Order: sequence, then C-alpha cells, then structure tokens
Amino acid sequence: MDWRGIFGVLTGIGVLLFVLAATLLRETLPPARRHGGGVLRTTGRHLGELGQDRVFVTLLIASAAGGVAFFTYLSQSSFVLQNEYGLSPQLFSLVFAANALANMIGAQASRLGVRRLGPVRMYLGGQTATAFAALLFAGVALAGLPVAAVVGALALYLFSTGIGGPNGTTIALGAHAERAGTASAALGTLQFTIGPIVAPLAAVGGSNAISMSGTMAVASCVAAALAWLVVRPLAVRAAAGPADGTPSRADER
Repeated sequence: MDWRGIFGVLTGIGVLLFVLAATLLRETLPPARRHGGGVLRTTGRHLGELGQDRVFVTLLIASAAGGVAFFTYLSQSSFVLQNEYGLSPQLFSLVFAANALANMIGAQASRLGVRRLGPVRMYLGGQTATAFAALLFAGVALAGLPVAAVVGALALYLFSTGIGGPNGTTIALGAHAERAGTASAALGTLQFTIGPIVAPLAAVGGSNAISMSGTMAVASCVAAALAWLVVRPLAVRAAAGPADGTPSRADER
C-alpha cells in the first residue's frame, strides 16, 4: 500500500483499542478515593503542586529533551537511511522493526535490573547510555562510516531509551500517588508536543545524517546532564532519610 494506507491501518487499530477500552477496562480506583466534578479546578491544583516539585520539573524537562531526540529519529531516519545510505523501503522497514525490538529488549532489561539497582540508578544508567549512543551516532556520521555502523548506533540508542524512559516515569510519579494521572499526562503531553515541534526544525536545511545525529546528541546530552546534576543529588538526599533513622519516602517506595 502507499502512505495513505498506513493511516487507514492506524485508524482501524485506534477504533479497535477504543472498543476494547470501552467494553473491557473497568475502573479500579475504590469509590471512596474518587472525586466528583471540578475536573479543571482539580487538574489546575495538581499541576501547581507538581510545579513545586523540583525533581518532577527536572524530569519533565529531561523527558521533553528525550522526546526531541526520539522524534528526530522517527522523522528523519527513513530519509537518511534510504536516501543517504541506499536502503530500500523494505530493508528500512526491517531495520526500523529491529530498532523497535531493541527498545523492547531495553525495557525488559530495565524490569530485571531495577529489582537489584533501583529506579534511580537504572534511570541514570539509561540516560548516560542514551547520550553515549547519540554521540556515537554523531561520530559515525561525521566519519562517514558505512550503514552497518549507523544501524548499530541507532539500535544502541533505542535499547538505551528502553532502560531510561520507564524509570524516569517511575521516579516522577513516585511522590505523586494522589495526582499520578495529572503527572503522567503532563509528562506525555510535553514530550509528544515539544518533540514533534522541534524535531522537524532540524531538517529545515534537508535531512542528513549529520543534522539528525547532531540534534539527537544535543537533546540526549541535555537530558543526561539534567539527570546527573539534579535528579541524582536530590534522590541521594531523599534516600538518606531523616537523621533519626526512620524510613524516608524513598525507602518506602
């Protein structure tokens, strides 16, 4: 099919998901914990409370930077790999699917590693690995290495995002159980708004490996720097707990 058919398939999947959600998913929040009415007022209050949490705001900005890198990959990879490196549409589809699989493997590796290392260490490791992979991709592009090196760097990038992303969400929502829906919505909205807006701007002069990798590297390094400069120190202090030895909220989580 041509590109129009893709949207037909997506529409069908969306309708199916809507039907499944409407018919099979049930509310799990106990009635005593539900609030009635005042949605806009409640959401506004929750957003104000989230804005006072330095860790959450930092993770929000880091998530937006990660979205820029990810949407740069989504929007430019087909042009770069097909036009610049000569992949056929079918071969690009296989590479794209392999990278998606690498992302899933990274998420499963995170699930196993977080039990022993905790979400903060996994988040820092994932963000660091993501920045390294993006810088590696930039180095490969600048050196003019063959397509195999490009594909390998992109696979490492997607694997690393699978490790860092879920743990960032865990940390962001960990202290906001009563407003987790608003917090999750804020993370997703900013990431899926800033990324699609900024990513195409990097291709104004044309999609090529250097502009693509450069944008991904800068955005990923910003996210990693925020993780190390803000999230780690605050998380370490929270994990230390009160001086009297009673458990902290981080210990409880």
